[in-house]
Amino acid sequence: MLGYTQSNNDIYIFFEENEIEKLEQKKIQGTYFNFNNLEIIGLLEVSIDNKISDRMITSVNKNDSGFITWLHLKMKTSEYYSLKEQKSRELHEGFRHICLRDSSNLDNLNMNDRFNFRQLKYYESKINKN
Repeated sequence: MLGYTQSNNDIYIFFEENEIEKLEQKKIQGTYFNFNNLEIIGLLEVSIDNKISDRMITSVNKNDSGFITWLHLKMKTSEYYSLKEQKSRELHEGFRHICLRDSSNLDNLNMNDRFNFRQLKYYESKINKN
C-alpha cells in the first residue's frame, strides 16, 4: 500500500495485490511519501473501525519540520464493502478528499491515477535499494 497527499490536501491511497481483501481481517500497513521531501518516509496504516463517528477519518503525526511520519485512515465496515466492490472510493473529509484506489489492475485506474501510482512505485524502488 502506497500513499501521499496532493498539494490541495487530497489524500491518495493505493492498495496493491490483495490488500483490500486482507483489510477485512487486519490493519494494513504501507508507505507514505512526503513529496516535498522524499527522504522522509512515513508509515501508512488503514483499518476498519466501526466505533468512529464518521464514515472515514484520518489521524497523522508530523515531525518538527511538519512532514507526516504516520498517517492512519480508519473506515467503517460499510465504506470497506463499497471499496471492495467498486475498487475505488472517495469521501470528503473537511477540507480535503480521501481517495482510495485498487491498483491491482492498472487498467481500472484513470490516466492520472496510473501515473501517480507508477511514480509512487518508482519512489518505493528507490528506498528499497537503500
